Amino acid sequence: MDESLLKQILDKLNTIDERTKKLDNNQKQFEDHFEQIDKKLNTITEQIVKNSEQITLLRESQAALISGQQKQDKILEMLAMRSLEQESDIRDLKRIK
Repeated sequence: MDESLLKQILDKLNTIDERTKKLDNNQKQFEDHFEQIDKKLNTITEQIVKNSEQITLLRESQAALISGQQKQDKILEMLAMRSLEQESDIRDLKRIK
């Protein structure tokens, strides 16, 4: 075999070897990057679940507060009506005197 042909074959094999190493390195970088993205996605998913639970608790608390406020509004309305009735009764009593 011709020496120059052998050199060309060796050069091509070296080139292929270098490309393979680069591909392996790129693949490793891709895997590392993908792993980081996967970790971030898991963290975000966990935070979304926590936020959802907290929103549910807040909604329940809000509903309880609204219900309590409505009861207080009814009580205040009743007290206001009683107060008006009592004032009317007091006026009537003052007129009778």
